[in-house]
Amino acid sequence: MGSIPDTRAMKRGRLLENEVRKTVGKKLGKKIKKCGLMLSKEYTMIAGSPDGICENSIIEIKCPTSAKTYQNYINNGKPTEKFNTQMQMQMYLTGLQKGYFCVADSNYSTNKKVEIISVTYDETYMSDFLKLVVDLWKENVYPVLYQSTL
Repeated sequence: MGSIPDTRAMKRGRLLENEVRKTVGKKLGKKIKKCGLMLSKEYTMIAGSPDGICENSIIEIKCPTSAKTYQNYINNGKPTEKFNTQMQMQMYLTGLQKGYFCVADSNYSTNKKVEIISVTYDETYMSDFLKLVVDLWKENVYPVLYQSTL
């Protein structure tokens, strides 16, 4: 089996995540708890792990390596589609209706800047997305898994 490559961006995220979580907690005036992997009760193949939970919200932290990669996370003051979907999935898994998408400045180590964007759960979006995911699994993954047992 292959392994997931450990990129420069992933290393940076692991290195800064705890410190960024503390900064976000101070800015929001909330205590953020770490949490582990959340599993869907309804769809056993779906899971996610928010970077934290506070009161009634999930926290997702990103630590881009440059101003250029920062644009991969935020567009027009909102999370890009990929990361909005990640946030929606984590809210679905936790049952929470709100999240904070937190993107550290590429110079966070010196300036401690973090952009915090409030995201609200969108039930219609998730219903449509879950249908796509389940159909994808039924058509592409389950048949391969079934064949491997024969």
